[in-house]
Amino acid sequence: MEPNFVNVAGLCYDIAGAVLLGRAVIFNKKEKIAQQVGSYWDYNKPLIPSVVEGRIDAVVGLGLMVAGFVLQAASTLWPGWWWELVISVVVLVIALAIYKIMLPGLVQRGSSSVIEFIEAKLKTE
Repeated sequence: MEPNFVNVAGLCYDIAGAVLLGRAVIFNKKEKIAQQVGSYWDYNKPLIPSVVEGRIDAVVGLGLMVAGFVLQAASTLWPGWWWELVISVVVLVIALAIYKIMLPGLVQRGSSSVIEFIEAKLKTE
């Protein structure tokens, strides 16, 4: 029986997606947790970037898991070759690198949007 490299690539995507889905909970440091659970007047401003980052992680993680499941399903329809695994893993590494580079800007933009929304809502009350 030949190894199915597309299936292996799908598993790599699933693992990367699962790590991103669990990142907000698993890798949350005690200092950050202490800041997030503190009491604040009107709203908890330090919590906003963490929640926005968790949402971004969930969206990207879910996307990677869906891509992994699609690769696994596709691997049952036609056998893959070793170069398909290499291409799939290279694409995954590039996607994760782009994600890591873009994450701070996405969190900043998302946090600003949430803060503007909250402050506008507070002004109308």
